[in-house]
Amino acid sequence: MPKKTCTGIEFIGGPFDGHVEALVRSPEELPELLVTHVNQNVFRLFEGADPVSCRCPTSVVFYRRQQTDDGWVFRFGGAVAPRELK
Repeated sequence: MPKKTCTGIEFIGGPFDGHVEALVRSPEELPELLVTHVNQNVFRLFEGADPVSCRCPTSVVFYRRQQTDDGWVFRFGGAVAPRELK
């Protein structure tokens, strides 16, 4: 059976649930752990709206790269408030 070509990686759970990020490299080359901040602009950009002036992060989220029967995903691992990282 030919190897399935991956053109995107889906986020499962958390604030990015259902988002599919286009790939320019193989999923195996992506980081195993993805850590990023979330603020109001993240959701505005997903909706196609322009970002607003600087907004403080509301949370920091963690996603782990995982291979499934259907391909690669980033699975939600948790979130913390930015003040908890100090």
